Amino acid sequence: DQCGSRGLGDVYKRQIMSIAEEEGIDKAGFKALFLSQEMKDKTKEDSYKARSMGANSFPSLVFIDEEGHLSVLKGYRSFEQIKKSIQLGWRSPA
Repeated sequence: DQCGSRGLGDVYKRQIMSIAEEEGIDKAGFKALFLSQEMKDKTKEDSYKARSMGANSFPSLVFIDEEGHLSVLKGYRSFEQIKKSIQLGWRSPA
């Protein structure tokens, strides 16, 4: 196995590796970093931080305004819906 694991996660890893290669990124270097413990730890940290902000579903967008107010838009939205939410002060459009 080219990514060092099996199952559905392996499918995603192969896709990510393929995209990296298509973009001209060094495959061996990317694989080493992508599968490293450091990257796993950083990913966990980001996940914990996102959850602490209320981004507990996928996808979620977190917006912090100039005054530090935090808003979270959860669930899939089209670009136009996201744009409208931002224009409305980051509230979900009805």
